[in-house]
Amino acid sequence: MPSRRLRIVTSHRLDALLRALADALAAAPLPPLAREVVVVQSQGMRRWVTLQLADRLGCAASLYMPFPGAFGHRLAEAADAAPHPAPPGGYEDSPFGRDALTWRIDDALDALLPLKGFAPLRAYLADGDARKRHQLCARVANLFDDYQIYRPDLLLAWEAGKDPVKCDDAAWQAELWRRLTREAPADHLARRFERLIESLETCAAPPKGLPPRLAVFGVTTLPPVFIRLLRGLARFVEVSLYVVAANNGRPTTDDAIGGGANPLVA
Repeated sequence: MPSRRLRIVTSHRLDALLRALADALAAAPLPPLAREVVVVQSQGMRRWVTLQLADRLGCAASLYMPFPGAFGHRLAEAADAAPHPAPPGGYEDSPFGRDALTWRIDDALDALLPLKGFAPLRAYLADGDARKRHQLCARVANLFDDYQIYRPDLLLAWEAGKDPVKCDDAAWQAELWRRLTREAPADHLARRFERLIESLETCAAPPKGLPPRLAVFGVTTLPPVFIRLLRGLARFVEVSLYVVAANNGRPTTDDAIGGGANPLVA
């Protein structure tokens, strides 16, 4: 049975979703020192929601509006009791943030490029162009950053020595990822998401660091791992999703995710 603390509000109009969010916040305000947590998917959406809430409510103070990855990182950071927790700071400050990954990949390539599986990269970088090499490292870092949210199963399989995807590009990516995880002083987001979700799904008492309630605003899609995270959170706190969808604008409840028809929430 899905948790009764999970509520989904849908509309094809952002202004209707914003009105529903503002009404919900005004109807049950948090204590003065508590922060309202609203997850968004872009900087533009963050700014628009902030301005609209200030206009409708008179002010928009004590708002924390992270992106999904940053929210998961902070939540795992607060609840994590693992032997290799992430260092304090934001998601991008970790060894597996995009900027850090770019330089770590560049450092690892010297040892890896001579290997047989890295022939495609070796051929691409044969002209010795340092700018092209940095651009390649940045693109691979972006790819690994996306994998941590959208394909955590793939990263965890690579760490376990498995190769579920059979192609030349997957082979060198798997070897590179294994090297990056061996050398890192902390666990990556996919690993920490897995521990956090398992804790939320199985523990009897709420883990440390949960927000008093959570809203996810203006999303069109969410990665499956984040859906699992929200369902786990909804065992302990109220979770509301304000979803852009083509319907008649009427609110729906968590019953919408109970049947498993939608693969995003299965």
